[in-house]
Amino acid sequence: MNDSEKKQIEADVFRLKKAGADLETLLRFMRDRGLNQPDSRRVLMRVTGMDLGEATLFMLDSKTWADQRDRNLELQEQLAQALLEKSEENPDFWVISDSEPEEPES
Repeated sequence: MNDSEKKQIEADVFRLKKAGADLETLLRFMRDRGLNQPDSRRVLMRVTGMDLGEATLFMLDSKTWADQRDRNLELQEQLAQALLEKSEENPDFWVISDSEPEEPES
């Protein structure tokens, strides 16, 4: 899908949102038109003002992308593990997390 097609879908999503479509309807519209998850998330963020975390969580729990939920959770876990390992190997590589830090082992 080229940029022009993506921009047209985004414009259509803006119109649907303005007409009162709910977020699930917007996601379904984007997926039906061929947008993948990253592109759908970007459009959702622009249309709604959600931040990356909010849009990601909404998509993760959506009916539209429910068939990808387990795969997405697994990929997120793999990414988190890879980043943690990288930060342990290289002290100049920082990972910042919103989660509570674990107690150090004694």
